[in-house]
Formats: sequence, structure tokens, C-alpha cells
Amino acid sequence: MSRRAPEPKKPKTLRPSRSAPVASDGRTADRRRLAPDLPAHRTELERQTRQMREARRQLRREHARFQEIYDRTAPPHLVLDRDGCIRTLNKPAERLLGVDRGAVTGQPFLALVSRRHRSAFVDHMRRCRDGEAEVLTTLGVRTGDGRNAVQLVSYPTDRNSEPESFRTLISDVSQLQRQEMELVQAQEARREAEEAERLARADSEAKDRFLAFLSHELRTPLTPVLATVSGLLDHGDLPDELRSALDRVHRNVQIEARLIDDLLDVSRISHGRLVLERRPCDVHEILRQVAADTPAGTHVSLDLKARRSRVDGDAVRLRQVFANLVSNAIHAAPVRGPIAIRTTNVAGRMRIQVTDSGRGIDSTDIERVFEPFFRAAQGGDASSHLGLGLAIARGLVEAHEGRIEATSAGTDRGATFAVELPSTNQAIPAATNTKPDRSTRPATVLLVEDHADTAAALSDFLTLSGYRTLVARSRREALAMASERWDVLVCDLGLPDGNGFDLLGELSADRPVKAIALSGYGSDADRSRSRTAGFTAHLTKPVTVPALRDAIARLVAGGS
Repeated sequence: MSRRAPEPKKPKTLRPSRSAPVASDGRTADRRRLAPDLPAHRTELERQTRQMREARRQLRREHARFQEIYDRTAPPHLVLDRDGCIRTLNKPAERLLGVDRGAVTGQPFLALVSRRHRSAFVDHMRRCRDGEAEVLTTLGVRTGDGRNAVQLVSYPTDRNSEPESFRTLISDVSQLQRQEMELVQAQEARREAEEAERLARADSEAKDRFLAFLSHELRTPLTPVLATVSGLLDHGDLPDELRSALDRVHRNVQIEARLIDDLLDVSRISHGRLVLERRPCDVHEILRQVAADTPAGTHVSLDLKARRSRVDGDAVRLRQVFANLVSNAIHAAPVRGPIAIRTTNVAGRMRIQVTDSGRGIDSTDIERVFEPFFRAAQGGDASSHLGLGLAIARGLVEAHEGRIEATSAGTDRGATFAVELPSTNQAIPAATNTKPDRSTRPATVLLVEDHADTAAALSDFLTLSGYRTLVARSRREALAMASERWDVLVCDLGLPDGNGFDLLGELSADRPVKAIALSGYGSDADRSRSRTAGFTAHLTKPVTVPALRDAIARLVAGGS
């Protein structure tokens, strides 16, 4: 028979006596002790909560202020994570890249990089992750307004921060690259311009050499013609008909020579190679000579009222200026009309006016009349000459620190060309007597000339002028005559077996030599070279007998 297990005893419940105090554990006692302080703690907690909220509001305000300052004053800046994604960027970077900050945050920066520069950005991030202190890369980015070139400069943030990131400054170098490209283009353009200038200069020099060679070849056969005609006109009594015929030949040969010189003068003036032999001269005397040399049937009136008529100038060149103006006036009239030359003084300058009654100048052409070849493009009688006279006149006047201008009332109403030159009070040097002294032994001239006709013509008329003449046709023949007695060397510079410069050097090795150079080349550089070599005078072909005779007479008389 089974036994029942005893039931557990129930604990006794202690009921406090109403008269005895109720027992309390420690926590209850603590609560009772702290109960009076709870209101104070609650008040302190509320105060701290309010301070914390205010601190958070202040922090938000400071963050907003910092963000505003950062966005307004900081350079374009963004933070990239190790994968190249944009963590943050400021407003300047937002504007530079032309993106919305909210839209690109967390997106790969690579999406903004132009296709051909993406590998450069990938390498940029690799170098950042490799720990380089500063990584600099220039690449192209696609922006809202097109493509820009930017420069990224990345450096790591705090190494202990997680996740790893890289602060990156962005600079727009598009303008710099454009400037560099423009500089390269400008340098290339300058090189091209310099090359073009070099080619143009070479072409111009080749043209000048050709003109000089052409003038030499044209002048050489003119020399015996002009020498013969001038010699005949200078000596003996001639029948009027023969003298008239010789005058025509003489005049036209000189015109031919003048055309050659005009071409060379234009080249010299345009290249700034014109050299003037300046000394005080009387412009009135020059104008009288020009008027006297006009063709028969030309009426030139002179009204020379300038009280100060002397200028410091090259008399030969000034005569060329006024001869060109008178020639232009002659060509301007279908029928030769009157030409008036008038002089006055204006504010310390001399003013010379040449007025014609010809076809005048249209107002649209008044500024072009001094251009080379301009008149040759016009119709009428003006097309019968090259149209270089006025261009040369302007160049020569400006070389004298003067000015020239043209005025006209219009077509068929004539024209006036006015020249102003600085006047001077300097005295005019006395003229040198160049006539040979026939009372003493005749001077002997050693004439070295390889052109047979020129040698014969010059020799004949020098003999008629009272000189004894020795003729050599080459350098070798001239050296063979070195031991003979002669006073003046007249030498062509171009010889078949050498040149006149070398010959003069060889002849002057033993004694001083008075020498005159003859040449078909007549540029200022040619004349300068002759003077440097020791020639006293340089006569450009075609040479007239009077010009050569006068040059010899000056040397014989001890002049220069």
C-alpha cells in the first residue's frame, strides 16, 4: 500500500502590528531619504536638457555658418573615398563642375571625366591609395556648359579615420591651357611670319640683284652713245640740224637712263637704303635749272618769293624731286599748258608749289597719287610713263625731313603739288673750278675699260678735252702700264680678269693713286664700297664726257 507524500508547509505570514513600525529594505529607505531632493534633481536635469538643446542649436548654426563660409570662400573642393566616389563637395566645386551637389554625392567622380582621361583618373586614385602625400593630375571633365580642363590635387585625410578618404582641390585650368595653346599658336605664327619675312626679304634681295644686274647691262651700251653725243655737243661748231638731232639723241638716252635709275630708286627708298650727300644748297637755283631743262614748248613761270631759299640737302636729289614734279605736270595736260612754280616761307620752312592746268586729280585718288605705278594704271597720256616720279619725289622729300602733298579742285581742273623743306642759314660752299689747266703739262689718264665702244668713245673725247689717254682693256694690261707716267686712274669695276678694287689695291701699293670708278651698278652700297676701296669718285654708267671730265679735273687740281 502506497504512502502519501507529506504536503509542504506554508510559510508563515508575519503581519506587522499596528503599533510597531513597518520594516523597510535599504532601497525603500534610500528613496525616502532622496525623495525631498527629487524636485531639485528634476529641475537640474531640465536645465541641462535645455543647455544641451541650445548647444545643439548653436552647433547647427555654427555648422551652417562654417558651411556658408566654406562654400563662399574656399576653393573648389571635394572629398573622394578610396573608390573615387564623391563623399562631399562645396559650392565652388558644384559650380565648377556644373552639377547638383545632392545628385552627385555618393556617385563615382569617374562619371564626370571625359572618356580619354578616365585612365588618368584611375591612376590618380591608385596613387592616392598607395599613400602618396600629394597627387596631382590634369584631366578633362564634362560639365554642364561643355568640356573643361581641371587639375586635381588630392591628399589623404586623417589616416586613423574610417572610412579612408582623400581631400581634393579642383582648379579650372581651361583658360590656362587656352592661353598656352594661344601662346603656342602665336609662336608658330611668329615663326611662320619670320619665315615669310625671310622669304620675302630673300625675294626682295633677289629682285634688287636682278634690277641692279639689269641696269648694269642696260647702261653699258648706253655709255658710248651718251659719251659720243655729249662729246660732240661739247666740242666744235655744229650745224644747227646736226646739233638738233644730237640733242634729241642725247635727251632720249638720258630719259632711258632715268627710267633705269627710277626703278632702282624705288627699290632703295622702299628698303631704306637711300643715302643723301647733304650740304647747304639754294633751292631757287635748282628750280631755275629745272625750268631751263624743260622740253621746248613748255611754259614754266617762276614766282620765287621765299626770302630763305637755302636748305641742307642733296642738290642732285632735290633737283630730281622738282624735275619729277614738273614732268608730272607736263604729262598731266593733253596739250602743254602753263606750269607755275611758286616759293614762300612758312614757319621756318621753305614751301615750293608746282601747279598745272591739266586733268586734275579725282578726290578718291588724291591719297594714291604717290603710290608707285599708280599713274601707269590710268588712261590718257599718263600711261606712257612708269608712274614712279611722284613716288620717288615723296621718298626723297621725306628723306630730307620734309613733306609733300597734292591738292586738286577735281577732274580737269589742274593740280598743285606742295613741298615743304626745313630752311637753313648755313653758307653755300664755293664751287670748285674744274676746267683743266692747259698752260701746264696735260694730265695723263689711265682708262681701264673692257667695253670696246665705251673705251673708244671716252678716250677720244678725253683727248679732245686736253688729256693724254692710256687705254687698257683688262687688269693685266693696266698692270703692264703701271710703270708709265699717269696722273688719274679711270677704271671700270667689272673686268674680264678681275675687278677694279683689286687693281686699285695693286697699283696703289707703290704710290698714291687718284682714282675714279666707272660702273653700271650705282646703289649707295656700291658707291660706299668704292669709297672704302680708295676711289675718290664713283660715276654710274651711262657717263657723259662733261661729268667725267669734271671729275678728272677736280682730282688733277687736288680736289676730291
